[in-house]
Amino acid sequence: MKKIYMSLFLVIGTIIMFSGCTVTDKKNNNEVINTYDETQEIKQLKIKQVSDFSYKYDTDCQSDREAFSTEVYTPYGHYQVTKNEMTDDNYLMYFDYETGEKVFVCGKNNCQHNDSSCNAYFEKNKFPMCNLWNYEGNLYTPMIEDGNIWICKISPDGSTREKICKIMRQYIEIKQDEEEVSESVYFPEIQLHRGYIYFTDYYMGAEASALYRVKLEENANVECLYRVSGKNTSIYRIKPYGKYVLFQMGISKENTKDIQDNIYAYDTENNKLWYVCKDVYRDYTVIGENLYYVDLERNIKRMNLTTGEQSEFYKCKLDTENTYNLMVFAYGKNIVVRIKDVLNENSSIQYELDEAGKIVKIRKEADKDVLLTPYSDISKYKIQGEN
Repeated sequence: MKKIYMSLFLVIGTIIMFSGCTVTDKKNNNEVINTYDETQEIKQLKIKQVSDFSYKYDTDCQSDREAFSTEVYTPYGHYQVTKNEMTDDNYLMYFDYETGEKVFVCGKNNCQHNDSSCNAYFEKNKFPMCNLWNYEGNLYTPMIEDGNIWICKISPDGSTREKICKIMRQYIEIKQDEEEVSESVYFPEIQLHRGYIYFTDYYMGAEASALYRVKLEENANVECLYRVSGKNTSIYRIKPYGKYVLFQMGISKENTKDIQDNIYAYDTENNKLWYVCKDVYRDYTVIGENLYYVDLERNIKRMNLTTGEQSEFYKCKLDTENTYNLMVFAYGKNIVVRIKDVLNENSSIQYELDEAGKIVKIRKEADKDVLLTPYSDISKYKIQGEN
């Protein structure tokens, strides 16, 4: 008997360039409007102080979360898709910061919250990704229907769900040899920002990928913003800030898991692509006109987006031969650096740095609640792991 294996890949897409025609994307089965122009010159981004790098809670992407985050923050609590250990099913939960109470997002009378009749129930086949965003008072998540990935709107009390717009066809790769069949399912990185869904298109072995967007409304056309070709090229860490949608584009080093790449910015007001900086090892964030990123030596650099000047902000003193998961994110006007050895699950540590790069607080084994700012006012709530 042949064996069947299935693996899931939450994989991240790819980009670049600019034309003006409608084509059919055969793999995604979508009508796509191309807006890229292969002759466009990519210039260095120079952001003036008055440029829109603001954050608006009701409409903007919470960019400092992980790319496939199953939780989203509000000023008073956060929503999260979690597994019910009793039933092994996924449910939408709400955690109140002030009371510490965690409840199912379901207002049905006498509901036991243990089957598909519950408003908080997330069917695995229909909601395999469980990403969450909030936009203008509602929650949004990807859903699968008839092999296509749609964006679904959920009311904050969980009582209603509505299919809004189709973004792409789900890509499934099936391989067969003499004794086994393997199936790999690929999902795009997706972000919701100011009325548009931004997403990438990627699958293992692809030699071309693209960045798309679609308006958050019924029957909206998918736009191809940028397209790039080349072996082992990918686009990921889509982080919208104000009118810009920043992203990384990189190439994997052979025989390693390291990715060396550059940061670009898509200007949503004039449809231009800007080059920001090169040689970024992993994560990045923006506060005001300053970009903070992890360089190839695993240190944190700061780049002024107005002048283009760069300087070393914080020296992490890590062994570059080992693999670390580094994240940088905004905490008010400060920067938090989270360092985790991928071979040691209990190695997480966070350094909070002031504007001069000086350590002002250390959190050991801290959870991710520090990521709440600037999306919530958590100054009065204790963060787990905070000294």
